Amino acid sequence: MRKFAFDIFRIGIFLLGVSSIIFASIAVHWYYKIQKFENNFKPQLFHAYCNDKTIIIHANEKLENVSVMDANKNIICEFETIPKNSDEICFTNSTGTFLIKHGNLKKAVICYETRILQRVD
Repeated sequence: MRKFAFDIFRIGIFLLGVSSIIFASIAVHWYYKIQKFENNFKPQLFHAYCNDKTIIIHANEKLENVSVMDANKNIICEFETIPKNSDEICFTNSTGTFLIKHGNLKKAVICYETRILQRVD
């Protein structure tokens, strides 16, 4: 009877060891998978949006030769440089679709007309 209890104890220790090795290998696998995902993530060079007929361009990196064009490809604003983590504004005085161009990268921004709704009695 004593030998039987000793064998169950040994089997239990063995199973705990095997399960800890499996758990550690899963944790290492997920760690490397997360590291690979984070290294592949590259932020955008800039972000642009329109608010009250004004285009705001936020640069995540230093940008050079940035231009804002309307739908007819007329240049509205041009910026020689926009420093890293800073904003530039371009007044459009109209609504519609505008194109922000930096090198080969182009992004479209849509400006909507802001309307104030008033109650009519």
